[in-house]
Amino acid sequence: MNKKSFPNRRTRNQKLTWSITEKRVFMIIGLAFILIALVIFRNNAKDDFKKQNAYKAFIGKEVPDSMVCMVSGVVKYKAIHPVEVKGEVYWGCCDRCLHKLSYNVDNVLFTKDPISKKLISKSKAVIRLDPNNQKLAMYFESVETYNQYTQSIKVNNISY
Repeated sequence: MNKKSFPNRRTRNQKLTWSITEKRVFMIIGLAFILIALVIFRNNAKDDFKKQNAYKAFIGKEVPDSMVCMVSGVVKYKAIHPVEVKGEVYWGCCDRCLHKLSYNVDNVLFTKDPISKKLISKSKAVIRLDPNNQKLAMYFESVETYNQYTQSIKVNNISY
C-alpha cells in the first residue's frame, strides 16, 4: 500500500506556526476587545462617581424635586420619571415607585414637616438634604420651617 501525501497536513514533528497575517488579525481583534472593555469601564466609573456624589451639589441649597425619588427619598444624579396625580407632579425612580405614587400606596404623596408637624404634599414642599444622611431628602412646609430646623440642629451641637 502506498501512502498518499497531503501537502497541507503537518506531521507530529513539525511545529505549528502562525503566518504574519494571522498574527496581525489576532492582534487587531485583541486590541479591539481591550478598547471596548476600557470604554465600558470608563462609562461605568463615570456613572458611579456621579451617583456617589449627586448630593454634594445640593448641600445648603434647595434640591429640585425632579432629582428626588419621592417614595424612597433618595437624591438621584439625574432627573427621574414624573407622574401626575390630581394635577400635581410627583417623581419616582422606577416603575414600582411610580405605581406607588399613582395610587398613593401607603400615603406616599404626603409627609410631615419636622417642625410644624403639618401634613404636606411632597410636590409642593421645600426639599433639602437630611443633615444626618445627606443622600436623603427632607421635606419642609416652607423655607422658614427649614431655617428653624437648622437652628434647632445648631443648638444641639450638630453642624450643618
